[in-house]
Formats: sequence, structure tokens, C-alpha cells
Amino acid sequence: DRDLRHSLDLNGGQFLGTIKSFRELPERIADVPADVPLVWGGGLENEPDILEQISVQRRICGVSPDFVRRVRTPQALDELFQGTALLRPRRISCGERPVSGESGCWLKKPYRSGGGLGIELWPGMDNPGRDAADSTYLEQYIEGLPFSVVAHGDGWGDATLIGASLLLSGLPELGATGFQFCGNVGPAEL
Repeated sequence: DRDLRHSLDLNGGQFLGTIKSFRELPERIADVPADVPLVWGGGLENEPDILEQISVQRRICGVSPDFVRRVRTPQALDELFQGTALLRPRRISCGERPVSGESGCWLKKPYRSGGGLGIELWPGMDNPGRDAADSTYLEQYIEGLPFSVVAHGDGWGDATLIGASLLLSGLPELGATGFQFCGNVGPAEL
């Protein structure tokens, strides 16, 4: 992205090139001084083994590879947040069916994905010939504006909201379709 390269230039950073797979990341950053931490996001949560490999070379800012492994399924996330005031959409495995009386749309989402790739509206019981695969789960679709947030957790249960922005997805004028991520606009006040 041109804006990121420009930001690197302004702040004394260096563009290291692109990668085709996260498996290339440890080698790509091997020449970066070890005291420079990795600040990660977007898709790397699908690769906790690579995060583990990098954590041997340098400090990782963000959740640990062990925690990523612990919460990689919607069921594990639901268990983690059970009993809290955090509102979240209902999620069910593809073998389950929505509870009788539950209405609304459902999304079929891959367990391993990022950036909105592979997400689609699930036809569900309106189209019984088409079922979701074992590599996907169903999540209740909630109408509204999507936001991205960045927060800092202290590891002891306290978190501070750093900022929020409107998440853009599926906009053809930005080259996206469906639920595919195509940018953020912010800062946004929540």
C-alpha cells in the first residue's frame, strides 16, 4: 500500500517486500534487529505456529501464540466470554440447526480466514440441498454498521480502547465483493 510505504519513509522505516504466505515471514524479518518487536494483526491469527517461531527471535506485541491457539474456534471464544456483558452474535457448528423460533439471516464463515474472505450468506433451511462444510461454522447475521477497534490489554484483565473506525467491506468501487475487507474510515466515536 502506498500510504503505508509513505508512512515508513516519513518515520525512518524500511519496506521489506511482500510475502505470498505467512510461512515466509520469519525468514523475511530475520535481518530486522531482534530488539524490534513484531506488532501483528490481520490473518496471522490463523498461523499460531509461525507466531511461536517468531517469538523465539523477538518480542511479539499482541496476544501470545498459546492464547491464539486457545481461542481459534467460535466455541472457545463463547466459553471465554460466557458470563460477561459482552454482546456477540450466536454461533453454531454446521451440524447444528438454529433453535426453533430463531429468525434472521446466518453467515457461513470459514474457521481459517481473514479479511472477510470466504464469508457468505447461508441459505440454511430455505435451501436444504446446500449444506455448510466441516471447515465452516454459522454465525447469526446482525444488521448494523461494522466497526474495527484497537485496544490495549494489560494482561491482568484491564483494557483501554485506543481507537475505532468504520470498517468497509464489499464495496465494488474499492475492488471488493461480498464481505471482503476493503478499508477503514476513522477515527470514529463510539
